[in-house]
Amino acid sequence: MRTITIVILALMLLTFVGCGNQDKSSQQSAESQTTVSVPKVDLHSAVFTDNFEVIRQHIKAGSDLNVLEPTRASTPLITAAFLGKTEAAKILIDAGADLNYQNVDGSTALHTAAAFGKTEVAKILIDTGIDLDSQNNDGATALHTAAFFCHLDIVEALLAKGAD
Repeated sequence: MRTITIVILALMLLTFVGCGNQDKSSQQSAESQTTVSVPKVDLHSAVFTDNFEVIRQHIKAGSDLNVLEPTRASTPLITAAFLGKTEAAKILIDAGADLNYQNVDGSTALHTAAAFGKTEVAKILIDTGIDLDSQNNDGATALHTAAFFCHLDIVEALLAKGAD
C-alpha cells in the first residue's frame, strides 16, 4: 500500500510539475531588469530536467525561488528534494531559497528527502541550518519520516546533528 501511495504521488507530481505559474510580482521584477530576462521554462521544470543554466537565469532575473507548483504547493527546493536533484538543490539553497517552507502536507524539503531516501539532498539540507525538528501536518519530523521509511543513512545524519 505504501509503495502504491508513493508511486501515485510521484506520478501526480510528474504530471503537474510543468504546469506551475510564476508569481506575477517576480515577473514584473524581472522585466524591470534589462540585462537578464525571465526564462520561458518555469523553475520547477528546470529543476525536473536538471537545466542548471535556466535555474541560474531565474536567479539572475530575480524570479521567486519559492514559487509554488499548483498541486502540492511545493517549492522548487521541495521538488529537487523529491527527485534527488542534488545540484539543483545546492544552487537553490545558495541563492536563498526558503529552507523551511512547508507544502500542503506540512512537509519541508528535508521531510521530502527523508521520505524518498534522497540521502545526498538530505545531508546538504541538514548542513544548511534547516529546522531539523519541524513537524508536518501529521506531527512527524524528518527523523520520524526517515525512520518510518527505513532510510538509515538519513536517520544517522539527523541524529548526528541533534535532531529529535
